Amino acid sequence: MKGHKFTQEERAILVKNKHIAKVTDHTVSFTPTFKKFAVAENVDKGRRPQDIFITEGITISIIGGDIPQRNLGAWRKKVKEIGVSALGEDNRGRNKGSSGRKKKERIDESKMSDKEIIEYYKARCEYTDAENDFLALTRGIPRMPPFVYRPGSNTAS
Repeated sequence: MKGHKFTQEERAILVKNKHIAKVTDHTVSFTPTFKKFAVAENVDKGRRPQDIFITEGITISIIGGDIPQRNLGAWRKKVKEIGVSALGEDNRGRNKGSSGRKKKERIDESKMSDKEIIEYYKARCEYTDAENDFLALTRGIPRMPPFVYRPGSNTAS
């Protein structure tokens, strides 16, 4: 029921069920115990997703007929990949153990000698040149030779 918005009456009916943790305008969140129960019933006893939801008092006509099948499929996949403990966690949004993107490694040049700084920047230039050579090769364009400064030559145009 993509794009379906629950009315206040529908939300009131759904939230009364002990297996529903939260209802928003567009989504229904189920309790971890219900998720574990539903997966066990489906996998071990072979019960259909719709039958599980109906016998537990969840109104299929309100949440949508495809929701039991989709949710149980996702829950089974989580159990297969991570384990039953994954059904108790809500992993939407940012990971709990991660702070998002990987941080770039920062080089503290104040603790480096002049020789180390020169070697570091030479290595960075070599890496960038290799990267540019690779990109030029993949695009099929010739790579211009790098500019070399020669003291005493006239660089003014």
